[in-house]
Amino acid sequence: MIALSLAPNFRDVGALPVMGGRTLRPGMLYRSEAVLDPTPDDAVKIRGCGIRMVFDLRSGVEALRAPNEFWEQEGIEHCNLDLLSGFPRDHNPWAVLRDDPSRAGGAALMHALYAGMPRAALSHLPRLFDAAALGKVPLLVHCTAGKDRTGFMIAMLLAALGVEAAAIEADYMASAGRKTAVAREATRHMARSYVGGEIGDDAIEEIMGVKPSYLAASFAAIEADFGGIDAYLARVGLDPARRSAFQAKLIA
Repeated sequence: MIALSLAPNFRDVGALPVMGGRTLRPGMLYRSEAVLDPTPDDAVKIRGCGIRMVFDLRSGVEALRAPNEFWEQEGIEHCNLDLLSGFPRDHNPWAVLRDDPSRAGGAALMHALYAGMPRAALSHLPRLFDAAALGKVPLLVHCTAGKDRTGFMIAMLLAALGVEAAAIEADYMASAGRKTAVAREATRHMARSYVGGEIGDDAIEEIMGVKPSYLAASFAAIEADFGGIDAYLARVGLDPARRSAFQAKLIA
C-alpha cells in the first residue's frame, strides 16, 4: 500500500483477479489525481515505483493552471490526452448543471459525463494500450481528482485485461473519500468555467463523489452504442494480437 500525503488517490492497480484464475502484476499500473508538488517523502515513494510513462487526461486549461512540473523534473515521459475534448458539440454534459446547479443536477451531470466518455475516449485509448504493449511500464494514468476520467480509462484497461467486473467496480469505488482541497477547488473552477457561474457546495460534493451508477452509465453506453465491451475494444484497435501483447505485460 502506497500512501502519499498530498495525493491520497495515488495507488497501484495490481493483484486484481483476472478471469481464468490469474492476477494483475503489482507495480505495473498506477492511477492518481494530479501529483503537483509532492513532499520529499512522497517523492521518494513515487521514485520507488519506477514509473516510466505518465498519461495526463486533463484539459489544456487544467494542465496550464497546474502543470506537471514534477514529472518533467524527473525526466519521465508524459503524454497529455485531453479526454473532455473528445465530447461532440451536441453532447455537453455540463448543460444539465447549468440548468440545475443543485446536488440533483450534479448527479445528472455525472451520469451524462460517464455516458459520453466511451466515445470521447475512442482516439485516446489506443495510446494507453500501445504504451503498455511496448513495455512502457510501470505507467501512471491521472486527471485532476483521479476518479472520473481516470476511473473510466482504468476500467477500460482492466476490462481489456479480463479483470472480473466486481473487481473493476471495487477499484473504481476505492476513490471514495480520497478527496483533497486542491482537487475540490480545481473541480469547482472547471465547473464554473463550463457553467458560466457559481456552483453550490452540494453540487460540488456530488461531483466529487463516486457511485457505481456512474461507471455503470459508461458500460451501458458501450453496450447500447457498440454492442458490448469486446466490440468496443475492437473499435479502438485492440485486435487479438495487440490485446495479447498488452496482457502479457500486465498479467502475472
